[in-house]
Amino acid sequence: MIQRIQTFFLLVATLLQALLLKSNFYSLKVELNNVLYSAWQSINTGSNEIHTNILHIVLQFLLMGITLYTVFIYKNRPQQMKLCMYLILGTLLSFAFALYNLFTTNYSEYHFAFGTYIISILVIIYISAYFFIRKDDNLVKSVDRLR
Repeated sequence: MIQRIQTFFLLVATLLQALLLKSNFYSLKVELNNVLYSAWQSINTGSNEIHTNILHIVLQFLLMGITLYTVFIYKNRPQQMKLCMYLILGTLLSFAFALYNLFTTNYSEYHFAFGTYIISILVIIYISAYFFIRKDDNLVKSVDRLR
């Protein structure tokens, strides 16, 4: 299980998903206040308001769970490939939640933070895992043809 490169990719993706819960996606300057948005919460530093992002938290934990489940079903490669595609779509959906909040706020300036880069790294990792799972599946199919 661990000797396969896609398992390593999926375990790193799980760690990055956990890191994504605490890192900020972006910071906004709204009037004279700064707003920090993460998957866990959005914090308005001027008025000390904290809003918990329940939907985003549920999505992140769901993605972490599916990633770990994908690691442990290593004998069912077609299912793994399908779950990798769902993970890519779920990660992009997570980014869409963050962008929706960004574009529905009246701000004077914004700066992308570390969480935005983690999402793009996650998508690359999931695509790489999908590629290597497919490569293993093709190898097994070619060996089965020789029998």
